[in-house]
Amino acid sequence: MPRTVLASGAAEAAGEQRCEFMAHELVAENAFAWRPFALWRDAAQCWHLSRGDESEDVVLGTGYTLLRTLYASVCSTDLARHVLPFPLPQIIGHEAVGLTDDGKAVVVDINASHRARGLDCAQCPYCAPGPQAMHSQCPARITLGIDRLPGVFAPYFLAPCQNIVMLPQCVPPHVGVLIEPFAAALHAVEATPPRNGDRVCVVGPRRLGALILAALSAQRDKCKFELTALSRNVAVAQQVGTLFGCDHVVYTGGDTESAVKGRCFDVVFDTTGTQSGFELALSLAKRVMHLKSTSGSVDNSVPHMYHCVLEELSLTGARLPPSKAALAPLLAFTWPYDAAYRRNDNIFVDRNTITVHNSVPSLNLDFP
Repeated sequence: MPRTVLASGAAEAAGEQRCEFMAHELVAENAFAWRPFALWRDAAQCWHLSRGDESEDVVLGTGYTLLRTLYASVCSTDLARHVLPFPLPQIIGHEAVGLTDDGKAVVVDINASHRARGLDCAQCPYCAPGPQAMHSQCPARITLGIDRLPGVFAPYFLAPCQNIVMLPQCVPPHVGVLIEPFAAALHAVEATPPRNGDRVCVVGPRRLGALILAALSAQRDKCKFELTALSRNVAVAQQVGTLFGCDHVVYTGGDTESAVKGRCFDVVFDTTGTQSGFELALSLAKRVMHLKSTSGSVDNSVPHMYHCVLEELSLTGARLPPSKAALAPLLAFTWPYDAAYRRNDNIFVDRNTITVHNSVPSLNLDFP
């Protein structure tokens, strides 16, 4: 059984804390290990993760609050966690309602950046206050249940102290567990807002797709657009069409080509997490296609799309410069201040430009 061990005397005065519990940890594809864990805070307020074996403790740093898991839900990212480019083993899960020491229900933003942990942001341009702040892309961040920070599929978890939001009493905890994925859906709609008169389509309106439909439905008070849900599951298509007030529901069934023939949309959201869904969404989009979900796997035709989603990159159809000298800086792009921590070596281009790109041998690019 989980137990919280609070230090006493001088240790308690110094702010030390220790929590011991058992949990399943993902160690490889479809393989979990049932292990004892301890989350503990030392006198310097630094949190550590200990496993009940000979492995070295994981130092997580300062700026976290210990929460007890009340509800947790499963995301498609959890199902694909073993193929994501982050180390294992790890306790996974990032959608949760937690309880504070005084019994208050809270939800959590999952990115543990400098700002989220209440640390000095002056040296991090991503976390520093200002209109260009992108703390969700802080190069030094770790992510709840995805990258190093132990997840919510355990009795206790650590949350970045500035990312904790009280759950209103009018929202039941079993509904509150959907706030994190709905926030992701709302962010997608705000990043790719429909315009008046647009035709908007959501491809794959199941878990995340249904939440995007909900976010789009809420936007219809601000502007008028036509909303379509595209699904290969007839029951899902009918249900979401009624629930979210879609103007059209297209059931693709086993003949997608016939179902979408002659259709096109100004804005398309792809939430299928599949290569076929991605290609379908591209074929339907006139102005913009927002890729919101990938499986994390490397596909033979479009590799590493997970990186594009993770880094929140926008791919445009701008005309490429004709000269090698002008082209090379574009292909060598990386986020400022990011190279010291990590680098995205994947460059996404139209197939028609392969000959041009290969004329820059120093880049050593591998094209599908």
